[in-house]
Parts: sequence; C-alpha cells; structure tokens
Amino acid sequence: MINSLKIKIVGLVAVIVIGTISVSSWVNFSNQMTMQKELAQQSSLVIVESILTSIHTSMKLGRAAEINEILTRFKAQDYIKALRIVDTGGKILHSADKNQVGYYIPLSEYKAFVNSAKKDGFFFSERHDVLDTFSRINNNPECHGCHPASQATIAFLETELSLFNHAQFIQKTQQNAIYSALLIFALIIGTLLSFLMLYVDRPVKQLIRSMQRMEDGDFSATINITSSNELTQLSKNFNLMTGKLKVLMATTVMHERELARAEEKLTHHHETHQMNLKLEEHLKEIENLNVSLEGRIEE
Repeated sequence: MINSLKIKIVGLVAVIVIGTISVSSWVNFSNQMTMQKELAQQSSLVIVESILTSIHTSMKLGRAAEINEILTRFKAQDYIKALRIVDTGGKILHSADKNQVGYYIPLSEYKAFVNSAKKDGFFFSERHDVLDTFSRINNNPECHGCHPASQATIAFLETELSLFNHAQFIQKTQQNAIYSALLIFALIIGTLLSFLMLYVDRPVKQLIRSMQRMEDGDFSATINITSSNELTQLSKNFNLMTGKLKVLMATTVMHERELARAEEKLTHHHETHQMNLKLEEHLKEIENLNVSLEGRIEE
C-alpha cells in the first residue's frame, strides 16, 4: 500500500501544497504584523502632535496647570492605555492618572527609555498588544517662563496605545487563512485522488484483470480504455498483442494436430513395412518347403 504510485503522487503533492501554504501564510503574517506596527506608530505620531500642540498652546497662555486635564481628555479614547510626561530621569511629572504623578516609570520601560533618550522619538512594545511611544518635548521660547533657556529638553511625552483590536483582527485573519488553506488542501487532494482513481487506477486495474485472464488461457480478453491518449494507445497495443497471441496459439495447435496425424501415418507405415517383411519371410519359408517337397516326390 505504501509503495503504491497513487499514494506517492498524493503524498508529494500534499507536501508541496502544505509547504507553499505555510510559507505564504508566514509571509502574510509577517507583513500584517509589520503593517500593524506601522499603522500604530503613525496613529501614535498623530496623537502626540495633537497633544504637544495643546500643551504648547496652554503654556503660551500661561496655563501649565491644564496639562493634566489635557492628558485626561485625550486618555478618554479607548485605544489609549496611558498618557504621561516624564523627565529625563524617568520620573512622572504629569499623567492622565493623577495617582502616578511623582513615581517612576516601570524598570523595563526605563531601560528602553535610557537607551534611546537621545532620540527625539522612539517606539517599543513591552507587550504584544501595547505600543509604547516616547516623544521629546523641546524647551521652546514660550516655555522659558517656567524652564530655564539652558535646558534643551523639558521632558518626554509617553503614550501607550492598545493594539488589542489590531491583534484580534490579525488573529481572525489568521484563523480565516488557516480554514481557507485547509479547504484548499482538501479540495486539491480530493480532486487529485478522484483524478487518479478515475483516469489512472481504474484503467490499470482493468489492464491487470485482462492480463490475468490471459494467464488463465483466455486469449479473447480485450480492453477498451479511453481515459487518455497514452492509455488508449496502450490498450490498442494490448489488444493487438492478444490478437497475435490468439492466432499464434491457433496456428500452434493446428501444427501440433498435423504433426500428430503425420506421426500416426508414419507409425502405420512402419507397421505395414514390418508386416511386409514378415510376409516375405513366410513366403521364403513356403518356397523352401515346396522345394523340399518336390525333392521328396522325385525320389
């Protein structure tokens, strides 16, 4: 069963299909993850620009106390997990959650913050479903009233965006891709099996049955296969072979019968020859007796 040509063909096609679908799904998944991060980063930049514009406007108007309210207002969006302003040492100066003010950001965030603090903005994902963004707040002239002009950077604006909806969408897309791949795989294997059974396996079995009939001495066995040009030609050649074998067998039988009759005639001729020889011997004996009889009569 394992050595069956049908199983080998189906197995080879199955391996090729599974490999192709797996590689395609992996590439598609990687592209989706990259697109998800890029979209999240672009959304984060838009939010950061909006928040910084509001903060700069408030500081121009001398309303620095409204910063927490601005952060709270933006934090009302469901996809925003946290909004904080931290100094260069990681201490939280302002936050949408007032209970966090005065504390330091988590150690895992602080390590990434320290390693990238020289950049104007950077991203990192501590968890798969959250994008953490830090954006530098420069000390513009309108901020010199509260911050010395020698201080180039006032703080960093941290935004945490939830990627939960994006992750769910990608997960559903992956599930749909898996179901589609399984359906395609089943259709391909089913179609291939049906093709092999109908156009290869059935004609080959028909040919094998005819050959077995020939082995049993039935030289009238013929087949008619039209599933493909190749198998049709094979069936024609097989029928020609069986026809020639049938004629050959008939000729052989006829020759054997003629040989048997010839042998029978030859045997009869031999027997006749033997009888003639015996008859000649008897005649000679009779002649000898006649000669002896004539000699006695004369005496």
